[in-house]
Amino acid sequence: MPNHIRSIFRLTALAGSVALAGCASVANVPPGTPYMDVAKQFGNPAVSCQQSNGSTRMIWSEEPSGEQAWATSVGANKLVGPFTQVLQPGVFDKLQSGTWTSAQVRCEFGPPAKAQRFPDKPGRITWEYRYMGAGAEYDMLYITFDEATNNMTGYSTGPDPELNPQVIGGN
Repeated sequence: MPNHIRSIFRLTALAGSVALAGCASVANVPPGTPYMDVAKQFGNPAVSCQQSNGSTRMIWSEEPSGEQAWATSVGANKLVGPFTQVLQPGVFDKLQSGTWTSAQVRCEFGPPAKAQRFPDKPGRITWEYRYMGAGAEYDMLYITFDEATNNMTGYSTGPDPELNPQVIGGN
């Protein structure tokens, strides 16, 4: 291979590496980037789920202390698709349709920030997801499951009790 062509290949590879290194967030990774480049830059996803169409859904999450989780699909070609923010109110509307298992919720939103049992809800477990609400307020998505079936019994949203002063008694 002639030296000038070899130099072009090296420059192209270098430009791709520089572009990926300049990304502040996995959200800025362009579709079509090789999955291995994304994993090298941002680590492995928090969740990886095989889909019925043969692709793999992957989620990079800031939980338990952050408010964002970014999902993409990786096809057989091992290239990532577009990244979408899944911890936001419009996405939660999906929970209104059908039956959701804990595995499906995990594949949709990633791992929860916290899972809790409450004395007034025996046989139930509630997963809590942090997210940024309207007006840049720290909010929580609460998803409750029946422990016997692992099926969702309901969900709600509200202020994050750890990060909102009005909830914890501050100003």
